[in-house]
Amino acid sequence: MKKMKKVIKFTKVLSFALLLASYGCTKWVDELKPETSQDINSLTTSTRDLETLVNGMYTGIIAPAGHAVFIEIAETLSDNFTINPLKRSTALAIESYSCYSHSFNNIDAGLPRYTLQWNSLSIYPANLIIKTLDAGKIVNDPNYALYAPRQLGEALTIRALSYWQQVLWFGLQYAPSTINTPSVVYRDWPILGISDIPAPRKTVGEAYNIIKKDLLRAIPVLPDHYDPAIDPAGFKMRIRKDFAVATLAKVYFQSNNFDSTLIYCNQLLGPVSVTGSTKYPLAANVLTLWNILSVPPFVDWGWKSTDAANVHEIIYGCDGQDAFRMTNSGKWGFMNAICPVGTPTITGATEVYCLGQPYVDLMVKGDTANDQRWKKLVKRVRGQWWQNKFAISTFEYPFFRSAEFLLMRAECNARKNNLPDALADLNVVRKRAGIPAYSGTGQPAIIQEIIDERGREMVCEAVRYFDMLRLSALSNGAFLVPLGQKIADDKVYVNGADALRFDSPFLQWHYPSSEAQVNPLF
Repeated sequence: MKKMKKVIKFTKVLSFALLLASYGCTKWVDELKPETSQDINSLTTSTRDLETLVNGMYTGIIAPAGHAVFIEIAETLSDNFTINPLKRSTALAIESYSCYSHSFNNIDAGLPRYTLQWNSLSIYPANLIIKTLDAGKIVNDPNYALYAPRQLGEALTIRALSYWQQVLWFGLQYAPSTINTPSVVYRDWPILGISDIPAPRKTVGEAYNIIKKDLLRAIPVLPDHYDPAIDPAGFKMRIRKDFAVATLAKVYFQSNNFDSTLIYCNQLLGPVSVTGSTKYPLAANVLTLWNILSVPPFVDWGWKSTDAANVHEIIYGCDGQDAFRMTNSGKWGFMNAICPVGTPTITGATEVYCLGQPYVDLMVKGDTANDQRWKKLVKRVRGQWWQNKFAISTFEYPFFRSAEFLLMRAECNARKNNLPDALADLNVVRKRAGIPAYSGTGQPAIIQEIIDERGREMVCEAVRYFDMLRLSALSNGAFLVPLGQKIADDKVYVNGADALRFDSPFLQWHYPSSEAQVNPLF
C-alpha cells in the first residue's frame, strides 16, 4: 500500500507538471500563473482556472509524442510500408518495430504503455473539467455562460477521441461477434487518490456507446468557429463543432454504421456536389496541403481550420511552436518513412520504413501516368519507393481533411446503392489527383474503387489499417486483414500468417501489467 501511494503521488505530480509545461510552452492564453505547483482542486474554482486544465488537455492529441505516434503505429501496422532492407538493424532497435512484427502481444512495455501515458495526459484533465461543470461547482462564476459550455464541449470531445484511440488498440474491431469482448479500462473521473483507481474494463460495445454519447453531448455546445479578431491567438488550435462531428462520423464508420456515418458526413461537408464541399473545398494542388508552410510568407495554419472566413480542405490541423511540429529535427516517427535524398529534404530522416509492394500495386492499379500523388509525392531512391508527403521539416499535420470524408461518404452511398452520389464524391477526389473520372459500373466495382482510392489518397494518415479491420468485420472474416510485405522473421509472432481475421488476438494490444497491479477491478 505504501508503494502504491508513492506511485499515485508521483503520477499526479508528473501529470500536473506536464500539464503546466504544455500550458507555458504553447502560450495559448495570456493568464499564465506564476505557481510551479499547486493543489489540483485549486484549478476548479472558476472558468479562468478551468482554462488551465483545458490548455493542458490538448497535450495528448497535438503533441508529436501523442497523436503523431498514433499515426505512426497505424501506418506501421498497415500494408503500406515495409522495412528497408538496408536499415533492418536500425528497425529492430526502435519501438515501432514491435507493431510491425506484432510483438506487442509478447512484451510488457513499449508502445502500449507509451500510448496509455499520452492519452492519460488528455483524459485526466478532461475528466476533472467535466466533473466540475456537471457538479455545478462554478455556476455562479460571472463568465460561466460565456466559457463553460465551450470548455465542456472541448473536454467531452477530447476524452472521446482519446478513449476511442485506446479502443482501437486495446479492443478488437467493432462487430456483432466482438462487441461483448473486453476493451479499455474506462474512467470518467480524475485520479486524485487511491480510491479513484479501481475501474473495470468496458466491452467494445460499451466503450463505443460511451464515446458516441460524449460526442453527441459535445456537438451542441462547441462553437462553430473562432474569430481571430476577437479570440486570443492561442485559440487557433482549439477544437470546434466540426471536429466533434468529424470524430463521430469516423466512430460510426469504423463500426460499419453507414446510415449514421452519412448523417454526420453530410453535416460536416454539406450536400453532395460534383464540385465537392463548399464548406471544405479540396486544395487545388496535392502539394498545397504539405508545402503551405515551407516557404514565406508562412501561413497561420491554425486559423485556417478555425476561422469561418477561411474555407480550406483542412477541417483541423496540428499547429504550434517548433516543439510541436510533427517532424521537426527528426524527432518523430514520420522520420522513419522519409528518405532525405532529393528536394525537398529533411534532416534526420532514418529511412527505416519504405513503401511496400502492396501500396505500389495499389497506385499502379490506378493511373500512375497522370496521378499527381504518385508523380509528386512518391519517389524512387536506391531501389526503394518512398513517400514524400511529409518530407518537409516545417509541415503541419492535417488531423482531419475533407478528402477523407468525401471518400467516406462515397462508400456509404455506394453501399446504400446510391451510386450517382457515390461517384460524385469519388470523382472530386480523383479530379484533384489529376486522373479521369471513374468509368466502372456496378455497385461492387464502385465500392472497391472507393476503397482503393482511400488507400491512395490517405497514405500516412492513419486510415488504411482501420479500413482493413472494418472490411474484414463487414465480411465476418472472409476478407483477411493484410499484414503487408514481410519476411519470415517478421511473422514469428503471428505464426507465419500473411493476413489475419479482424478478431484475431494478434491484433489486440495487451495492457501493461502495472494496470492489473494497482487496479483491483481489472
